[in-house]
Amino acid sequence: MKRVLLTVAIGIGLAGAASAQAKFGDVTTSTDPAKAATVERHAAELKASSAHHMADMSKPTRHHAQHAAMHHQTESKPLAKS
Repeated sequence: MKRVLLTVAIGIGLAGAASAQAKFGDVTTSTDPAKAATVERHAAELKASSAHHMADMSKPTRHHAQHAAMHHQTESKPLAKS
């Protein structure tokens, strides 16, 4: 009985894996130079867009600059002794 259940479980697992590959395996190979150029251009656009987005993210925001300036002002004042 255990062998039958194990065999059925393995069969269901393999069928699920094969089904997932059939649905999501949309990778194709093409030797068409025009298609290759289009894909390369799109990849370059995505890379440039990503680089531009990352550059924007690395700049401090106005809020951050104001907060940093305020923080530095309070640090430079001497503490009052009590």
